[in-house]
Amino acid sequence: MAASKKKKTSLTVKAKSKNGFYRCGLFFPHEGVEVELTSEQLERIKVEPNLIIEP
Repeated sequence: MAASKKKKTSLTVKAKSKNGFYRCGLFFPHEGVEVELTSEQLERIKVEPNLIIEP
């Protein structure tokens, strides 16, 4: 039986702070970084007021 793989979403996330910001065990710089997030991580990132999500 194959292990189920979690679907990941790729997007760019920026920290509002010039110093960057950590969430979900990941560092997000102010300049932004492209990341692949699981649906669980995405839900936490979406409600984080210190981060900006760009598609």
